[in-house]
Amino acid sequence: MVSVNISKNQITKYAERRINALRKWYAKDPIAISNEEIVHAFVEGTMALIHRATSLTAAHSARLVFEAVPENPELKTKILSQLRERCENQPFFFSNTSSIPITEIARSAGLEGRVIGFHFYNPPAVQKLVELISPNGVDNALKAWSEELTTRLGKVTVHSNDVAGFIGNGHFLREISTASATVKQLAKETSLTEAIYCLNRVTQDWLVRPMGLFQLVDYVGLDVATSIATIMSHHIDDLHIDVTEIDMLLERGISGGQRSDGTQKPGFFEYDKNVPIAIYNIDNDEYETLQDAPWIARSLNTLGPLPEGHHPWKALARDKDKTAKIRSYFDTLKASDAQGCQLAREFLDQSAHIIEGLVTDGVAHSIDDVATVLMNGFYHLYSPTTIASKELSS
Repeated sequence: MVSVNISKNQITKYAERRINALRKWYAKDPIAISNEEIVHAFVEGTMALIHRATSLTAAHSARLVFEAVPENPELKTKILSQLRERCENQPFFFSNTSSIPITEIARSAGLEGRVIGFHFYNPPAVQKLVELISPNGVDNALKAWSEELTTRLGKVTVHSNDVAGFIGNGHFLREISTASATVKQLAKETSLTEAIYCLNRVTQDWLVRPMGLFQLVDYVGLDVATSIATIMSHHIDDLHIDVTEIDMLLERGISGGQRSDGTQKPGFFEYDKNVPIAIYNIDNDEYETLQDAPWIARSLNTLGPLPEGHHPWKALARDKDKTAKIRSYFDTLKASDAQGCQLAREFLDQSAHIIEGLVTDGVAHSIDDVATVLMNGFYHLYSPTTIASKELSS
C-alpha cells in the first residue's frame, strides 16, 4: 500500500480507540500482552504494510486508488488526472468526496466508469457509516468491490444517488439553511448572538441530539460548510443554502474545524476540551463566556423548561428503553406552548420535510436510508419522520 499522506500518530489513535477488539485479535500473541504492547504491535505491523510517499509517482503501479483530498473540485480533478496519466494498470478510484457529484469528478479527470463515491464519515476509525455513490456507467466490478470492502470493514452502508451533497450533507446543509431562517426571525426580538445560542440549545437539548446545530457546524468547519453549500447550489437547480451567519464569522477569520490533536478550534463557540465555554458576539467582535454572559438566564427563561421526561442524549444513547422514552418525551413536548418546545416542533417538522424532499428529489432511495445516515453518521437517536407533528405527504 502506498500512502501519500498518513502518519504513525493517526494509526496509534485508531489502535487506542479499538483496544478491546485488538485484544481479541492478539489473544494468541505471546509478546503482545499489555495494552501498550498490543498498540505497539498493531502500529508497527500496519506501518510495515504502508509505503509512505510525498509524490504521486509512487502510486504508478497501483490497481486501486483511494482519494481523500480536501473538498475542492479543481484539486480533485488535478490529482486524479495526474494519477490517470501515471498509473500503468488503469486502476479503479474511490473518492471520499462528501458533496461533489462523482459523474463530474470522473468526467473532469477522464476516468468515466472507474470512479465510485466511498464517503467515510469522520473520523473513519470511529464512525460506522459509509455512503456509497455509484454514478451511471460505473464498472460493475468496481461496484462489487466497494460493497465487499464495506462489509470487510464492518461498516453500515447506505447507497446515495449521485446528487451533490448526497444524503448526509444534503440533510445537514438544508438544516443549516432552516436554522439561519429561524435565527433571523428570533433576532427581531433579541440579539443575533442570543438567537444563535437559543437555537443551538434547542437543537441539542430539546431535540435530544449529541450537539447543537451550530456546534456541529464548528466541528465540521465553517469553511467546509460554505464550500459544500456552494457546490450543492451550483449543481442543484433552484436550491439556495443560506449560510449568512457562517459567512459573518468567516469574514472575521473564524473558521472552526479540528486541530491535529482532535481538539476543537473556535467557531460560533469557543471550547475547552471540546466543551463550549464561550459564544462569539458578532456585535462586539469577541467571545463572551457562557458562565458570565448576563443574557443567558434571560434566554433560558424565554425558552422555558425542558419537557417532563427529558433525558440528555448521552444518557439515552445506551438506554435499552430509549425508543419508548423518546416517544413519551416528544408527546409531552408537542403538548407544551413554551417557546423552546415550539421551536423544537417547528425545527423537527422542517427536518422531516427535508428528509421527504431528499427522497422525492431523487437523492435518497427511501426515508429509511436517510434515517440510517442520520442515526449512524450523525448519531441521532431517532428519525424526525417518526416524531414530527405533521403528517408527511408520502
